[in-house]
Amino acid sequence: MSLAAESRGRISFDEMFISMCHIVAERATCLRNKSGCLIVRDGAIVALGYNGAPKGMAHCSVQGCLCEESAFRADSRQPLPEAHDQDPNLYSCRGVHAIQNALIQAGIEKARGATLYVNQMPCSVCAKLIIQAEIERVVIAGPSNHNAITALLRQAGITVVILEII
Repeated sequence: MSLAAESRGRISFDEMFISMCHIVAERATCLRNKSGCLIVRDGAIVALGYNGAPKGMAHCSVQGCLCEESAFRADSRQPLPEAHDQDPNLYSCRGVHAIQNALIQAGIEKARGATLYVNQMPCSVCAKLIIQAEIERVVIAGPSNHNAITALLRQAGITVVILEII
C-alpha cells in the first residue's frame, strides 16, 4: 500500500498539533483570550503553554481582568490614554502569553530548531521571542490577517505555515 493510500482519512501532524493547541488553550485563565501553544521537536512535544497570570498570582478568572475594568477600549487591547494617567498599573495586561510560557518551559536548547504551533497569530513581542529562541518553523491556526508578523518571522528565516482547519 502506498504512503498516500495509508494516509487517507488521517489528519497530518500539523493538523494534530494545531488541534492540540486548541485543547491546551482551554486551560487559559484569561477572560478575553484563549491561546494555546506547543513546541515540538522530532515529532515529540517538548513544551506547552497557555495564557494566564504569572505563577503564584491570582488568575484573571478569579480576581478579574485589568483589561475589562474599563482601562482598555472594548474593541482592542489598546489602553485608554486617561486610564494610564489615573493608574499606571492598569496600562498593561498582567497575563503571560501562551508562547511566552511555552518558550520558558522549553528553554533555548529544546526550542532551537523546533516547530512552534499556536492557535492564533503571535503578537509582535512573541514573534521576537520566537526569533530569539531560534525556532525553525511556526504553524499558526489561520486565517492570517497579520502580514507584518508573518513577514517579520520570514525575514528571520523562519518557515511560517498558516493552517486553516475547517
